Amino acid sequence: MNYYVRRHADNKGEHDVHSGNCPHIPDINNRLYLGDFDSCQRAVKVAMELGFLKVKECYWCSVL
Repeated sequence: MNYYVRRHADNKGEHDVHSGNCPHIPDINNRLYLGDFDSCQRAVKVAMELGFLKVKECYWCSVL
């Protein structure tokens, strides 16, 4: 599955990682493609390796 990270942090300073089919995926100008992964945990790790310090899985992606 394709994963994206929100470029601009939310009001808590966090960047959410979203799957490509998430209904809450950020606007195209506010997301960065991370790649195709088997799990969101891997996508979160890649986002952190790219310099996003506070990263978490999107709540909606985790319950879908």
